[in-house]
Amino acid sequence: MTPHNLIPAGYFYSDDDLLNRIWYAGAYTVQLCTIASNESRANPPTITEYGWFNNATIQNVTTGAEVYVDGAKRDRTPWPGDFGVSTLSKVVSLNGDNLLSVRHAINSLYAIQNTTNGQFAYAGTPIAPRVQLAGINSDTYHIWTLIALADYATLTADTEFVENLWDQALYGFEFILGNVDTSDMLLNVTGVYDWGRVGQGDKNIAANSLLYHALYSYAELAPQLGLEVPSSNGTAFGELASAVKTAVNSNLWDDSAGLFRDNTTAAGGELHPLDGNSLAVRYNLTQSSEQAATVSENLATRWNEYGAVSPEGLGSISPFITSVEVEAHLRATPGNASLALEIIRRQWGYMLKAFSNSTTIEAYYETGELMYPFYGLELGGYISHAHAWSTGPTASLTLHVGGLSPVTDAGKTWEFVPHAAGADVGELHTGYTMATGDFSVEWTTKNEDSFFFANLETPHNTTGSISVPTFGKSLDSIDISINGNTVWANGAASWSGFGAPSGSADFVTVAEVPYGGWFSIVAKDA
Repeated sequence: MTPHNLIPAGYFYSDDDLLNRIWYAGAYTVQLCTIASNESRANPPTITEYGWFNNATIQNVTTGAEVYVDGAKRDRTPWPGDFGVSTLSKVVSLNGDNLLSVRHAINSLYAIQNTTNGQFAYAGTPIAPRVQLAGINSDTYHIWTLIALADYATLTADTEFVENLWDQALYGFEFILGNVDTSDMLLNVTGVYDWGRVGQGDKNIAANSLLYHALYSYAELAPQLGLEVPSSNGTAFGELASAVKTAVNSNLWDDSAGLFRDNTTAAGGELHPLDGNSLAVRYNLTQSSEQAATVSENLATRWNEYGAVSPEGLGSISPFITSVEVEAHLRATPGNASLALEIIRRQWGYMLKAFSNSTTIEAYYETGELMYPFYGLELGGYISHAHAWSTGPTASLTLHVGGLSPVTDAGKTWEFVPHAAGADVGELHTGYTMATGDFSVEWTTKNEDSFFFANLETPHNTTGSISVPTFGKSLDSIDISINGNTVWANGAASWSGFGAPSGSADFVTVAEVPYGGWFSIVAKDA
């Protein structure tokens, strides 16, 4: 029997059956990766004729309490980087517990922070003692640990938990900011372990993208918690974030390639990684919409028939990094999901067909074979077939293609920005639960009397914004109504019941919707 807290609280349906299967494969993987704290894999693994033992304990969590881990069979351990994808997948599929299993995982990671220098571990327990003893450290996963707490705060509004860990987070910033070269404001990576790529180190685009996002997130989060905006040596985090962004574009942007270089070394200048370029666009390090679109388009040229090949991963196809790439395409092309859904259908469609048909695999090789260079040529059997870091499309399909997503405080503020254009989807229904209540949306492009029709529902004690896609139509040629009130006609706002609508090439946006509830949206030709 499924425990009550693992009964799906989210759902997804569209008229594209492959997308439906991909969404639910991610949701099922999320469910399998939520385990009891005393059922982690023994480390080192104890092998028997029946497999390895799952009797180890994730420390600093109540015995038997649920914990969100990396994989269903391997490693059954909290890994910080994974939460950069897997947390949002849990929000939209299995959030009946307000991310309690994520809270437990984050707490277990902060509990083993190095009290001498503020460094976070590369992996959680029970793996942590071995990697710490071996001197295995990761600057990127250190920053992911900081980001995990900020994301948790935004998605749960659990202020007490976040405030209890706030000083530890700032200590973590003190550690990582100590490695920033003040002559150019780039982080110089010394802890080189990462998600499975090679060549991590030096002044790296992925690490600096993560640092920018972490600094920016905490600068935004502090006032929401009633806390002073953090600073380092008298410089506020927001200013530091801006300096990092400028430095990244000055030192790592390759205009001739239309992509970011991996790092500032000669060898790094020849490599344009998938991870760093995807993170740079996802986290808004690009300086213009044109630059973001250029990166998006150039990443798409490198796909093969099996998915997005990562050159920094020795030819591996990593659904973790491609999940980030999907988010990058969606950010780079507002309202248009064509590239994002093309790679979702191609890569995750292949994953379902070739592997488990019901869960999301950890990684495979550019030839489509069951091989992950990070593990070596002979360890295909070690690859996890149910890995939560590979579930990105589950979140992207709901939050961006469906379009209704939380902005702050567990959805206390929200936005509706559907990526309906280019989706090749005529009908979509999706919803999920947060601490503020239930969020749901349905839209269609198949009505005879409108080119876009949507119903969305948000909790009553919330506020938000509504963006209605134009599908490239002239703003003078469309009429838009919300709950029967015409808000846009003849190329201009026509109703003042909400904040004044504004138009762009992609959307007509009502930026100030002062309450939650039920909204019916109709967009039609004038």
